[in-house]
Amino acid sequence: MRASRWGFVVRFLLLGLSALFVVWSALYALSRCDAEKELGPKYKPKARAARATEWREGIDWRDEIIYFVLIDRFCDGDSSNNKGRIPDSYRPWDGTPEHVDWLKAYQGGDLRGVINRLDYLSDLGITALWLSPVFDNSDSSFLGWWPYHGYQPRDFFAVDEHFGGTGDLCELVQQAHRRGIKVILDMVCNQVAPDHPWVSDSTNWHVLGYRHWFHRRSGVDASTGIENWHDQHQLETRELHGMPDLAQENPHVYAFLLDVAKYWINLTNCDGFRLDAVKHAPREFWRRYCADLHRFAGPDFLLLGEVFDGNIDYLARYAEVGFNAYSASARTSAAVLRSSAMRCTVSPAARASNAVRGPMQTTTVPSGSGANCSAICRATLPELTTSPRMRPSATSTATELGAATPMVR
Repeated sequence: MRASRWGFVVRFLLLGLSALFVVWSALYALSRCDAEKELGPKYKPKARAARATEWREGIDWRDEIIYFVLIDRFCDGDSSNNKGRIPDSYRPWDGTPEHVDWLKAYQGGDLRGVINRLDYLSDLGITALWLSPVFDNSDSSFLGWWPYHGYQPRDFFAVDEHFGGTGDLCELVQQAHRRGIKVILDMVCNQVAPDHPWVSDSTNWHVLGYRHWFHRRSGVDASTGIENWHDQHQLETRELHGMPDLAQENPHVYAFLLDVAKYWINLTNCDGFRLDAVKHAPREFWRRYCADLHRFAGPDFLLLGEVFDGNIDYLARYAEVGFNAYSASARTSAAVLRSSAMRCTVSPAARASNAVRGPMQTTTVPSGSGANCSAICRATLPELTTSPRMRPSATSTATELGAATPMVR
C-alpha cells in the first residue's frame, strides 16, 4: 500500500514536470519568435561560401598609385544607356553657367567608357583604379539630384543601367588586370535609397518586417536625421541626409551586407573595396566585417575605410578594426599617428589648376610609421604625366588620384 502511494506521487511529480517543460518550451518558442520578428526577415545568402579564384600574394598597397573614377563623369562609351529607365535622369551639360543645374543629372559616363580608356589610364602610370559605386541606384531624384554618384542603392546585386551591366564590369576588371591595373569597388554599407523596395513598399516594411533592418525613420521630415555631428550615437543610428539608415547590429543585416561583398568579389575578381561612410556604422561591425572578408578573400584584399573627419585622434579610433590601412603587421597606435602626421601636397601648378575645379581636398595621414595608409588628394593630369609609372618612396604613402578630366565623349 505504501509502495503504491509513493509510486503515485512519483508519477504525479513526473507528470507535473513534463507539463512545466511543455509550458516552458512553448514560452521559449514564443519569445524566440518575438525576437525574430524584432529582427525582421532572415536573410538567405546568394554568394558562394568560398572564393572562386586564388588570391595573388605579395601586394603592398603602399606601392600602388590609385586613380579615382566617378563613372558618370569620366567617359561615355555607350550612348544607348544614357537615359536609363527614366529619360529625365539624363541631361548633358552644355558648358554654360546658366545651365549648371544640369550637372545634377546623369552625364553619360559608363563602364564601357572606362574600358575604352584603360590604355590612357595605364599610360598615366596608375596601378590601381577605384570606381564609384556601380549598384543599381534610385530611379528618382533626391532633393533635386539624381544619384549619378552611386550612393543611393536600390539593388545591391545589379549594376545601374546608366553604367552598363555586370558583363561590362567583369570585362573591365579582366582588361585592367591584363594591363597590371588593380580594381577597387566602392561598397555602401550605411544606407539605401529612399525608394528602396524594403522601405517604399508597405508590405515589405510593415508585414514582412523590413522596418527592423533600419534605425528609426520618419520618412517625412528631418526628425530622424543627424542633428549633432559630434554625437557618435547619432552618427551611427540616425539618417545621413535623409537616406534610410541600415541597422548593422542586426544579424540579418550583417549577413546581407557580408553576402553583398562576397557576391561582387566572386563575380568580378576585384582587388579591394573602398568602404563608404565608415564613421556612420559601429566599429564592432567593421571589426567583424573586415575579419570575415579577409578570411574570405585573403589578407591582401584591400579594405580602405573612409572616415570623413580631419581629427587625428578621432581617426585613430579606427586603427584596430581591421582595415588594410592599419594592417596586423603594422599596428599603429594613436601616439604614432599623432607624432607622424603629414599632409599630402601637390605642386603649385596643380593647385592653380584645381582652383578652377574646386578647393583642394587633403587628408592627414601618417608617414614613416609603417602604417598602410592612403592619402586622398585631387591632382591634375599634367602633374601625373611628367613621370609615367611613378611610384611613391618607401617612406611615403599611396596617393589616390582623383579624375580631374572633363567628360570624354
